[in-house]
Amino acid sequence: MNTNDFSPVGIDVSKETLDVFVGETIIHTENNDKGFKRIVSQLPSNSWCVMESTSTYGYRLVDYLVKHGFRVSVVNPLSIKRFAQMNLSRTKTDKADAKLIAEYAKIAELPVYEPVSDTMNELRQLETVLEQLIKQRTALQNQIEALEQLPRPSKVAIKALKDAINAIDQQIEAIKQRMHKDAQIECPQAYEKALSVKGIGKRTATLLVAITNGFTLFENSRQLSAYIGTCPRIVNSGTSIKGKTHISKIGLANVRATLYMCAHAAVKFNFACKALYERLIAKGKAKKVALMAVVNKLIHQVFACVSKNEFFINNYKISFGF
Repeated sequence: MNTNDFSPVGIDVSKETLDVFVGETIIHTENNDKGFKRIVSQLPSNSWCVMESTSTYGYRLVDYLVKHGFRVSVVNPLSIKRFAQMNLSRTKTDKADAKLIAEYAKIAELPVYEPVSDTMNELRQLETVLEQLIKQRTALQNQIEALEQLPRPSKVAIKALKDAINAIDQQIEAIKQRMHKDAQIECPQAYEKALSVKGIGKRTATLLVAITNGFTLFENSRQLSAYIGTCPRIVNSGTSIKGKTHISKIGLANVRATLYMCAHAAVKFNFACKALYERLIAKGKAKKVALMAVVNKLIHQVFACVSKNEFFINNYKISFGF
């Protein structure tokens, strides 16, 4: 951030309240429209408002600030935590956090928040609901299995659970259809090119469109891999620490899990992924390691197809590089 042009404002968000560090003062107000108006009335016109990405409690304020012409950044809470540790911060209060965020904003390169379209906004919310419904269905299926192990399982109880699962299945199917429609309306070319990659299905193509805002948030596939958390994390220091290389896992666990399932299909039908997988297995790599390499290969293929606006060609002679 160039503080000569903008004045950093740190905002700590909770469910019911907001603490805003502006200048050298703290504004403590409600997390509602009344509080938003109070904040805007006291912010300098050149304010750059910075807050952590904490659940959903701050995004109404983000939208309000953007609509009133302020520059806004939503940052990873882990970045703020590490900044606090680096500065040996010993105080943990909402007011102190707001000040800490403002201090972090002075030295960090901050991404400017760009509001998404109504269709993309709906797509992301539907993805969140879909993930929760799938978890609920799994929990109910596990409950049925547990009841069936009892000596006298209740038919009424099991039927109630099965009826609930059927209702959830209907909702899941309806949401999937709506998400596919939204993805095709909002980003038809990106959706079609992603879907053309062997191993990528409708669910995954839609998910990738949603998290990347139609593949506009990243410059290359490595950035996308880092965002999802599939890039390698090397632990190597001096002569005594020679740790194993793992994926970073700093990212989107649900997307990693979805792509991991895609990798199982890709090693059968995607020639380049199959060749990569077999080569790594022949070198003695574990199957999970080889499959994660395939995940990164899929991300590379999808990003290449979308960025070049070309359909996937399943040719085993293409480069194996990531």
